[in-house]
Amino acid sequence: MRWTSGVLVLIAVLGCGNDNSSEPHVDSSPPAAVEDLAVAEATETGVLLTWTATGDDGHEGRASGCQARGLDHTLLGANWDSAEVVGSKPAPKSPGEAESLLVTDLEGGTWYFGVKVSDEVPNWSELSNVVSASVADTTPPGAVNDLEASFATTTAVELRWSATGDDSVSGVATEYDLRYSSAPITLETWDTATPVLDEPSPGPFGTTEVLWVTVPEQAVEYSFAIRVIDNAGNNSGLSNVVSQSTAIMRQLTSMPQGIGADGALYPAWSPNGEVIAFEADLEGGNQVGLVPLDGDPPTLLTSGPGWSRFPCWGADGFLVAFQSDRSGWFEIYTMPPTPGATPTQRTDVRASRDIFGFAWSPDEAYFAFVDDPFDDPMSTLFVLPADGGALSSVTRARTIKHPSWSPDGSQIAVSIARNDQYDIWVYPAFGGAGTQLTDDAAWDGSPAWSPDGSRIAFHSDRGGEWDIWITDADGLAVAQLTSGQGFKGYPTWAPDGGAIAFNRSIDDVSDVWIVRWDQ
Repeated sequence: MRWTSGVLVLIAVLGCGNDNSSEPHVDSSPPAAVEDLAVAEATETGVLLTWTATGDDGHEGRASGCQARGLDHTLLGANWDSAEVVGSKPAPKSPGEAESLLVTDLEGGTWYFGVKVSDEVPNWSELSNVVSASVADTTPPGAVNDLEASFATTTAVELRWSATGDDSVSGVATEYDLRYSSAPITLETWDTATPVLDEPSPGPFGTTEVLWVTVPEQAVEYSFAIRVIDNAGNNSGLSNVVSQSTAIMRQLTSMPQGIGADGALYPAWSPNGEVIAFEADLEGGNQVGLVPLDGDPPTLLTSGPGWSRFPCWGADGFLVAFQSDRSGWFEIYTMPPTPGATPTQRTDVRASRDIFGFAWSPDEAYFAFVDDPFDDPMSTLFVLPADGGALSSVTRARTIKHPSWSPDGSQIAVSIARNDQYDIWVYPAFGGAGTQLTDDAAWDGSPAWSPDGSRIAFHSDRGGEWDIWITDADGLAVAQLTSGQGFKGYPTWAPDGGAIAFNRSIDDVSDVWIVRWDQ
């Protein structure tokens, strides 16, 4: 028997009897109120109530029944009807005889009890004196068994687990005690592990809990474990223990060395994970460069005329797409990742559109691009078949930047300026209402989907510096990925999902850096 919604749930109806009157009459005399209700004994799970029986009419005759009720807060006449009936026993005894009622299976805490007596009409007595009892709770919450370290930044680790209960799997627990250590965690070493601050309050059984835990150092493997605590101070057993290394940042390019560039911008990771394309910031006009991850120096992929910028890869890695004004107006071109190869123009929208930032769909069937003409205060996000065809408008806003296709091709993430702030929005690729993913006074830009579609990386100055941040695709959990000096932006994911390349600018020189958390 348990309390439900703060109320103890038990059922008792005490006895039945008659006035045995020889003459028909209207009985308006209620039984006398019990005045000596007492708690004779309190155990770990229940209480024994005692009192002296009254009568059918005042203290005369034998009553027909009585009810004992209880609440986990003060019981008064005004809230008697909202209290739940408790306990069960035979018919009331004769006036003056001792009564008792054992109430069992109580939740831990302080409970308040009262009794009313009834005759056969029924007329009810006034509420008895109210007594209270503290019941010990010795049942601990259930132990968490699905703790997971699902992601890491240079300074934090994302943990997920399912809520258990106050008593094993029932009820709602009071708090979590989550700890981490650079050494293995066991029950014997629990007290030496570092407690985490600001854990979430436990939800109902089965609720998915998410918490980013800040840790001191990069490139260090930390162990994590959790215990659950109820309102009586009972601790669950130790959860499963998980380990995760924090991410480490390293520089991939060193401009202006190698190809004589002043900077490397807008990196794009190849599908085979071996090469990163980037926009080389050259004095004579920006071009597309390639840098292998095996340590070889970067090379230029494109050359003039005009600028070539914003590289991205086709899904099979056989082609690199980029935006170029070599024909006098920015269009989208593709070419093999081989220096000296001939680019192929893939769009022809010069007459009416100005391409300013684009993305290639995962199946290579569509280009999403932003039309941001100088003579129109509004930007438009369009989708265009890669082999030619009609444009379709996805959305319009004052300013739209950095489109990014979801891995399944169904959605496009963009940075949109509304209400004097840039936020990340997600739109169905082929029509429908958008969803605002971030909402911060800072500038959130350049979204990039993880390969499994579960997260979006973006750059933001919400932490006071320009850094790469990560959010779940539902926008519920946001964490800072990078730290340190300089602008850090334009993230691109490794195809295995274990690292992100980004543009970092220090002293006006931009380079490609990598932050990796799966080392």
